[in-house]
Amino acid sequence: AKNVHTPPLPRIEKDSFVTETILSLVRFGDFLATAESNIQRCTESGLQAIAGLCGPGGNVRSREAKRFLAAHRKRYDRDMAKVLRYTAVMGLYILLETTARKFLADFDRTYPGKLPFRQDQKLGFVASFRQWLETPPTPIRLLRPRIWLLLDDLRVIRNCIAHANGDLTLEKNATRAKQCRETVRRIRKVRFDARGTLVLD
Repeated sequence: AKNVHTPPLPRIEKDSFVTETILSLVRFGDFLATAESNIQRCTESGLQAIAGLCGPGGNVRSREAKRFLAAHRKRYDRDMAKVLRYTAVMGLYILLETTARKFLADFDRTYPGKLPFRQDQKLGFVASFRQWLETPPTPIRLLRPRIWLLLDDLRVIRNCIAHANGDLTLEKNATRAKQCRETVRRIRKVRFDARGTLVLD
């Protein structure tokens, strides 16, 4: 049609990428809300199953059975929340890196003069990505640089979960263990318990 304006291809790809990214974040937000609501539902369902082991209809009569049920209740409450929240962190980081790598491919097609992205294993993906973005030609700098620190904190927490199952005592690399402690200290609602296990409140 004569009155229809067709943007140049790079603009179409950019708009499509931004829209796809926003939709992915919205869907992930829905997933997080569902996961949090399921924690209580799964806990109650699991406790009913545990109570059923103590007798017909879940009746708990003996002192030993009551102690058994109370111990499992505490462990189930703790572990179910831990598993679901660990899964959320892993999923969020996967979304971050996947989206960033799509951006790299899109940018390379639009501005082919920039050197190819190379991840520095010592820096990690987030810092390497920032370094690549800010390198000429066509440097890109965020208006709020603190975002990079938040994204790298996510990477560190994700690594603690992926490589040590959230248990700092299993981390054999002293540098990574120190980095994880420092990161946890500055993040709200994230802590290590007395046993050195990562807790996401």
